[in-house]
Amino acid sequence: MSDGAAFLPARAEDGSTVVARFDRPIQCDAVAAHPLTGIIEPMTPERAADLRAAGLALADGAQLRTLDVCTSCGKDNARLGVLVCTCFVLLGLFLYPLRRAYQSLRGRADASLQAAIQAAPQAAQADRTVRAWGGAALAVGALAFALGDGWMAYGIVPMRWIGVVALLLGGWMMAFPARYRALAARAKGRV
Repeated sequence: MSDGAAFLPARAEDGSTVVARFDRPIQCDAVAAHPLTGIIEPMTPERAADLRAAGLALADGAQLRTLDVCTSCGKDNARLGVLVCTCFVLLGLFLYPLRRAYQSLRGRADASLQAAIQAAPQAAQADRTVRAWGGAALAVGALAFALGDGWMAYGIVPMRWIGVVALLLGGWMMAFPARYRALAARAKGRV
């Protein structure tokens, strides 16, 4: 037993010594009564030295291997994998309609903002639309600023910077919707 791991030595058919490694304490008789499942790999010199230092008799020059015992492997784990994969396939089938619905919703929202930008200067409904977009920008900016510490957009721009820009833009859209609409209309006219 070493650092919460148990080791059980055995001899393989080719004469090499295989040491089964468990991540938990074991009862040797109970473990030896059933076949083990796991991954056999060459034993690292560090592990061999640690096992010798712990008192495990390993012949010098012998071919040493480690069996990392898998306690979750077997038929039940495979069945669970098939069930999980089936759930993901079914979820994938619903992604296309969800994407279409999202695109439709986003298209309507973009069209409403463009209509608000092109509306008459004194249109109250256009100002409400711009304020709603400003509120959304404020919410996104607050989230990006609060949760974006250490995150980068496209590996370049810190998320907190994006949060600050979104907060400023959202505040401007909410406080001065008519000015935002006028500037956006002018910028669109130049394009």
